[in-house]
Amino acid sequence: MASYNAIVSAVLHFESYRNIDLPHQGLYFLRATLSAEDETAVAVPLDLRTSPFVCRPKEGKIDYHNVLPATVQGKEFCSKTFTIRYCEEEVELNDICEFRLEIPITRNNLEASLAVNYVLNIELHFGCLIGIGGAEKLVSHMSNIKNTIAFEVISVQKFVVRNIAKSITQYIAVQTDKNYYGTANATLHTTLLDFRYRTVPLEPFFVKPSAAAGNDKTLCDFLFGSGSEVQTNEADRIYSEYVNQLAESYNCVKKKFIETQVRCLDEKERKENFELLKCQDLVLPGEVQDRAKECSIDWNDSFDVEIRQESSKTQDDENECNITSELYRHNNSKPISFLSEERKVNASHGSKLKCSLRMLTKDTRKCAAKFALNISLIAGQVVELWQRYIELVTMAPRFVTEMLRLEYLESITMKK
Repeated sequence: MASYNAIVSAVLHFESYRNIDLPHQGLYFLRATLSAEDETAVAVPLDLRTSPFVCRPKEGKIDYHNVLPATVQGKEFCSKTFTIRYCEEEVELNDICEFRLEIPITRNNLEASLAVNYVLNIELHFGCLIGIGGAEKLVSHMSNIKNTIAFEVISVQKFVVRNIAKSITQYIAVQTDKNYYGTANATLHTTLLDFRYRTVPLEPFFVKPSAAAGNDKTLCDFLFGSGSEVQTNEADRIYSEYVNQLAESYNCVKKKFIETQVRCLDEKERKENFELLKCQDLVLPGEVQDRAKECSIDWNDSFDVEIRQESSKTQDDENECNITSELYRHNNSKPISFLSEERKVNASHGSKLKCSLRMLTKDTRKCAAKFALNISLIAGQVVELWQRYIELVTMAPRFVTEMLRLEYLESITMKK
């Protein structure tokens, strides 16, 4: 059945695993799945990355922390397979997987439709090495390790991700319990990317028929009903509702993008990745971007300290200061370029955009076509910035994880 779906991206990052009290030497790996709380849909792994900054062993030596690379098996994301040999051993993983999921939208009920919870299931798998003579004999079995070692699930932990369509950047404290005690550092990043009309549900995403699916044959029917005409104000109201969701997503990603590059990268890294770290205002269809106001959420005063401090007189330091100042100019303006002030509604009490399709006709088919085109143009900017953010996470995985871990600890301390 046809449905209009919200496209959501969820990025899971396994940063490291630390052995506290594992009873056996052996091979271990983490497996993750992401599915709807009501079990009607699942997230599908789309892309798999490993940070290039992971420590490697000396040439010619076996990498006990990377026996098998990270993989995607159907709808499951598996971290690299690693060997645990010592007590308190810490393994650097830095495997990053992007999941893609779709949320069906109910007509005239966008906010409630997006308020969907997903369950993140993380399992620890163990493979015993006693049968091959222990970890010392692992080298001779590397070529056929999958058929030689039998793995079993030894610990399972589930996390509820509330309102997954909202932009989330969250540290996850994974603790394996019972006889296999250890901890894993993980982070989850989610955001809304786009809206798409599906005439046929995509099988990888939905395991049961969705209650939001309807009998609408076209996007025009879903948006405006079966009539042949729609009032301009009504068309603009529906359009503004969807634009606001994408604009909110863009600004949340942009704020975190700026904060992450300032807190997690040094001056040398900012200089080397100057083009990647720049970002611009969200430009709505029909608006002309003011290039003098390329932009982002304002940085906090604490972020600007090193820009205002006097640098030493060396040429290298002056160049680094210029790079930082240049990024500040690119990333220090209001979050959205508006064509006129009347497009902002109660800006001081939570910015909402009042947008228009700018259509003279009331024909529902033409309005729906313009609606789909404009949403695609906005979504393209969200996707582009989101991919930059993922790339930024791969550049400084440990610092990003530590930043989010501190935020997590502060949040639970405040609750107490």
